[in-house]
Amino acid sequence: MAIAYEEKGAGLHERIRTQGHWLVQEDGAWQSSDDAAVQAIIDAYTLDDARAPIIAAIKQEAMDRILAFLPAWKQSNLNARMNELNEARFVRSLSIPEVYEVEAMRGIWDKAKAIRAASDAHEAALKALGTFSAVLAYPWRTTGWPTV
Repeated sequence: MAIAYEEKGAGLHERIRTQGHWLVQEDGAWQSSDDAAVQAIIDAYTLDDARAPIIAAIKQEAMDRILAFLPAWKQSNLNARMNELNEARFVRSLSIPEVYEVEAMRGIWDKAKAIRAASDAHEAALKALGTFSAVLAYPWRTTGWPTV
């Protein structure tokens, strides 16, 4: 039996390996450890399967971009300080410096939210693509990310 192969991404090859098989191309022909079993794995591999590792990479990229300018310790400090200022608003008016501080913190969070929005847009765009070649070629690394 010959393998009917369509490029579906690295995740397919990982799936074949994790199920105890191998697939290689030799002299233009696909060879496998078990043609019937490998073909079944290829046939069962869906667009959602191909999208999953890309979506995970998009989420990681968003996290890395946010942490590059807003490390976890700083996020924690900003949250704590914003909570203090919100509590203060219940018993008194904020001072002018405190109002500016709140606005500065909102500006920082707006940058993080812009990155999250870009990540969400990349995921939605990827989910709208209907072919393996389009999914694999989607340029999420180089387009659509805000400058912070």
